[in-house]
Amino acid sequence: MWKRPFLIAATMVLALTAWLPAMAGPPVRSTDAFPFTGPDFDHDLAIFVNTSRESFCSDAQVAFEQAVADWLQDGMQGPFPDDPAPPPTGDVALPVQFVETPNGVIATTRGVVDGLHMELWTLDDPADRLGIGACLDTDDANEMFASGTGTFRGGTTDYFGTVFGGEVARPSFIDHTQGRGVVTTPAGDRYDYSWFFHQHVPCDDGPGPRCEVATFRLRSVP
Repeated sequence: MWKRPFLIAATMVLALTAWLPAMAGPPVRSTDAFPFTGPDFDHDLAIFVNTSRESFCSDAQVAFEQAVADWLQDGMQGPFPDDPAPPPTGDVALPVQFVETPNGVIATTRGVVDGLHMELWTLDDPADRLGIGACLDTDDANEMFASGTGTFRGGTTDYFGTVFGGEVARPSFIDHTQGRGVVTTPAGDRYDYSWFFHQHVPCDDGPGPRCEVATFRLRSVP
């Protein structure tokens, strides 16, 4: 993934925080119109789901990604840049479920949602990628590879630093998302495209959970 997880929009994190005081065992169900973006380095593409690049890459989002790039360039001095205000929002409100498990861990699950707008954009050349997010890593190429509709499914367990009952639930999280759709290039070529991201934070190179698993498939279809 990019240097900071962008799998869930800032609105998703705010929604979780807002629901915490009301949680008392049973699942709490809500909706959130969050966009999804992620890099596909196997095919040099950036994924946009439930949003378009034009919509996601607002002035506020671009400024945020640039601020993160500057912060990293300066040796991570000072606080991490504030999230974009307003944060990007998705086209469709997706179902969200918050769960309190017996040991106090917060988990969320999202069912399969079909018919979401999907775009694949060409990543910039490796020398021009800042490794920050979907906007700055596609602005030089500025080329949409294909667009269409597809499905999305994802879930997060153990939100990093989530406060529950006055204490941090666990200083880690596990996040996974997957999706599939049929996209068409501007020239009319059609592709079946699918992806799977799994991320575990924190982790290291030693024995234990892998930091990240990412698989992609791009297959030409009639």
